[in-house]
Amino acid sequence: MTMMTRKLITSADQLVDGKQYALVQREFTIKVTFSEVVHPEPQPGYWTTDDIACAQFIGRKGIGCIVGEDRQRLFDGLTEIGVKIYEL
Repeated sequence: MTMMTRKLITSADQLVDGKQYALVQREFTIKVTFSEVVHPEPQPGYWTTDDIACAQFIGRKGIGCIVGEDRQRLFDGLTEIGVKIYEL
């Protein structure tokens, strides 16, 4: 199957944590997994993680990643430079 038969992601809201995607720019294609760290709303009496919130595409076998402050900024940054994102 070519990328043309796969679903093109057209908004950041379509990205799903843990799902695999193909990033395509001209003749280059890399397969990645989307990962997102989102902070829960702090609640009295509950421990809240202090991890930095971010969204990222992690390369296969954990090699290389593309990171953004959040899913929207990551998506916008990639589409701005002509990268298309397809579901796998």
